[in-house]
Amino acid sequence: MELSLYSDNANTLDEIFNVLEFSRDKLHLRLIGSSSEKTNKELADYYFDKFHYWKGDLRKEPKLVKPLFTDALRSTSLFKKLKQKLNEHGYQVTNISFEKLSFSTDKISIPDVYITCVKSA
Repeated sequence: MELSLYSDNANTLDEIFNVLEFSRDKLHLRLIGSSSEKTNKELADYYFDKFHYWKGDLRKEPKLVKPLFTDALRSTSLFKKLKQKLNEHGYQVTNISFEKLSFSTDKISIPDVYITCVKSA
């Protein structure tokens, strides 16, 4: 299932999950698109809280930014809401991977994010 992210004027996760029927034991979700300012701020805040010496420039340590991206993503309200909706349908997130991560001085581009989920017993 692909979920396209839009900065604004999009359906909420509640609206999306209310119309879906889940029958598979395993789900593969792909998040694509642009993150909202709120999600982008939450991602940046995660890194700035961990690495105060960056002083707002995420380009300084790409070897640290990329390995921590899944942790940063898990800290966002977007991911927490998605996880809540999946849990309500009996799914647990088992893996997160990504590609095409890019960032500027203070903005992180949400890459293609792949989330694997399995139905709880």
